[in-house]
Amino acid sequence: MIRLFKYDVAISVAEEDRPVADQIAKELKKLGIRYYYYVEKSVESWGQHIIDLTMNTFGRRARFVLMITSATFVNKYWSGIEKLIALAKTRMGEPHILQLRLDDTPIDGISMHVVYQDWKNNPEHIARMLKDKIRGQRRIRQRKTGITTLGVSSSLAVLSGVYILFYPHVIPVKHMQQILITGPGIDPFYISNTEVTINEYKAYCTSAGKQFPPQSAGLRGDAPVANITWQEAVDFCKSQNGRLPTVLEWEYAADAGLGTKYSGSNAAQKVAIYNTKKPAPVASLDSNLFKLYDMTGNIAEWCADWSDSSHQFKIVKGGAYNSRIRPENELLISARIIEKPDERCPNVGFRVAWNKQ
Repeated sequence: MIRLFKYDVAISVAEEDRPVADQIAKELKKLGIRYYYYVEKSVESWGQHIIDLTMNTFGRRARFVLMITSATFVNKYWSGIEKLIALAKTRMGEPHILQLRLDDTPIDGISMHVVYQDWKNNPEHIARMLKDKIRGQRRIRQRKTGITTLGVSSSLAVLSGVYILFYPHVIPVKHMQQILITGPGIDPFYISNTEVTINEYKAYCTSAGKQFPPQSAGLRGDAPVANITWQEAVDFCKSQNGRLPTVLEWEYAADAGLGTKYSGSNAAQKVAIYNTKKPAPVASLDSNLFKLYDMTGNIAEWCADWSDSSHQFKIVKGGAYNSRIRPENELLISARIIEKPDERCPNVGFRVAWNKQ
């Protein structure tokens, strides 16, 4: 039997709250539940890249993430990374994050309407509840993915069942989702998970009575819109009650706290459409930890900032489909390009930001 999950439960907890996690882990061990708790995995994890380890455990290999939250939890760097990865990998139709609250501190990204448990110095009860959750999800998954003996004509259905059984669900991207970005040294704000598409901008032009600018030949409607002046981008953002992101906001959102060269990876080919003749549909490649797509490559993006005191150029970020890594790497998160705001460029588009009210 091939297991979809290595762990039934991964425990996410701030260092100061470890005594609670220690008690729960002890009870999980008694019940024979496969769990991941980093304190107990120091030897096994030695030498591994921490980000890769965290992405594998909290994003792919754990059936549930037990998130032990508190006022301390929200201010801890690694707790924040674990939360972002767990949120980014939530499976459609299945509760993935189980919140155990040590206090009533709100946790960004976790709805106040999702059922949680409060800690009452009751590790045995929490462990038993987790065991019941695991059993329940196993039964549901078995019903969904059960494979019977079928004839040759039904072989595609069998293959489909195997795919569902051994791979996580792919969640369709909903364009123009608002993603909340928070972190030290920056005011919380929202930013769209994708670049504004041709279809979205065309609908805006129709409703506002504006002329739709020409696009490169052969592009689909879910490709990012380009050939947009800076002011046109600003006007669209206003129609969505938003604005363009500042350079600092853009760079923080693209980096997602990882310090990678590109948004989501040190390997450009995993996250960026580049060195090609035209852009691809938005979200064609992997997102970063904030679940933002195409921050690197595809279409370069207008930012709100002027590049100079004479107000002649605006800053453009991210590089584009026709960018190359050599001799000059425009794809780097740190790279900044300047363009005149009234010019139309076939490789420059934008995404929307919003203030957090």
